[in-house]
Amino acid sequence: MSSSLLNTFSFLRPQLSFQDHTLRLPDECLTLIFQLLTTKDRNNSSIVSRRWYTIDRQSRYTLSISGLATLRDTASSIFSRFDSVTKLSLHFNRSSQCLSIGDDGIALVALHCSLLSDLELRSCHLITDAGIQTISKHCPKLKRISFHSCNFGPQGINSIIQHCTLLQDLSLSKFSRFSSTINGSKSLKIISLRYLYGGRALLPLISQSQNLQSLRIINCSGTWDKHLEEASMHATKIMDMLLEAIDVSDKGLRALSMQLNLETLWLADTHRCTDEGVISVIEKCKKLKEIGIRKLKKVGEKSVIAIARKCVNLKLLALARIAVTGRSLVLVAQSCCSLESLLINGGKRIGDGEMMCVLEKCLVLRWLFIRGCPISDVLLEAIGKGCPKLEKLEIRKCAMVTRKGVEELRGERRRMSIDYVGIDERDDEKVDNEEIQGERDVEIQEEEWGGSRLWLCLVAIWSFFVFILRKLLNR
Repeated sequence: MSSSLLNTFSFLRPQLSFQDHTLRLPDECLTLIFQLLTTKDRNNSSIVSRRWYTIDRQSRYTLSISGLATLRDTASSIFSRFDSVTKLSLHFNRSSQCLSIGDDGIALVALHCSLLSDLELRSCHLITDAGIQTISKHCPKLKRISFHSCNFGPQGINSIIQHCTLLQDLSLSKFSRFSSTINGSKSLKIISLRYLYGGRALLPLISQSQNLQSLRIINCSGTWDKHLEEASMHATKIMDMLLEAIDVSDKGLRALSMQLNLETLWLADTHRCTDEGVISVIEKCKKLKEIGIRKLKKVGEKSVIAIARKCVNLKLLALARIAVTGRSLVLVAQSCCSLESLLINGGKRIGDGEMMCVLEKCLVLRWLFIRGCPISDVLLEAIGKGCPKLEKLEIRKCAMVTRKGVEELRGERRRMSIDYVGIDERDDEKVDNEEIQGERDVEIQEEEWGGSRLWLCLVAIWSFFVFILRKLLNR
């Protein structure tokens, strides 16, 4: 090899002098890179230089801290280090021998984190109404709040609702019985209630939230027909409704049918609901796009046929452990041409023939979930030849489906995500709205990260070419 050629590529040899090529990168690019790192890597990177330290400090918007009593002594140093925090999670592990954070610690958090927009408290048993009132006065920009298994009561929650006028999302979980009522707010758009006692105290929270768009009630005691009636009269903008394991009847569903903007309906373990109540919602709520029905003993074929006739814009249908046949499912496929996600759990009368008819009609189907149905490898062969837009296939506990057939399908459709659980393998039977929402969040996150990675790749390529050109010009 000639000496001139060696001299041309001499810049590729290791250099004794260190050059920081990140100095040519703008701060915005380093911020994107830091966002792709884990917490441990970010902590290590922040001590490399003052510039990296400053960028990490200004771009660290999320913190998750174990809510220990020592936070009272370390709060000043922590929040002076991260002065741009907008999302904070304080949680206490009951198995730990340390004390939970109290009112003094939460007061220091309120003083240092005036920019907070998202706050989550989990198992912080020593925080009282006084501590929550301090938060409400010093953090007026809060938009989302989640309280899980805490001991404060309606007084503190009402203080948050009163002072945080930008609050849009409120989640309450595992509280003891409320001694007084909780008021609503015009700014609230999302309310999530889980494992609560005393439904009467929550009636004003729903009825006074006039701009409410999403309501989720899961495993709460009391009768909830009255709450749905009040919501139909005062909160008329609801688009998303999830009712799971609560005492609600057809009376409540008839009130729910007055929500003309309803797009998502999920009913699970509401055993007093019948076909009559479900059909009343389906016939009047013409904007429905997503419907999920799970473990309703008195709901079956009639409701599915009503879905086929009325919900022509349906995009997601989840049917779990209800009496449904292939006939009604084929009707859904014929009428709902825009169906993108189909989940069938426990359809004992839905076999290869019925599912093949469904797949022939649903040309835009992207996600198919089948569990406990008498399907076989014949259906897998049909999926391999058709379903051009199918991106994700989940087959669980189907006795006649073999692993060999699944592997052959994987070979034919390598871009398709296939999840298979055999009849003898362990599987979680419950497929609920949270899992479906999780799938959507993953898709959205993948799109966001994909855009960030593309931008980083372009910047890296640009930096590399600039580096090579400078080396060549200097020679």
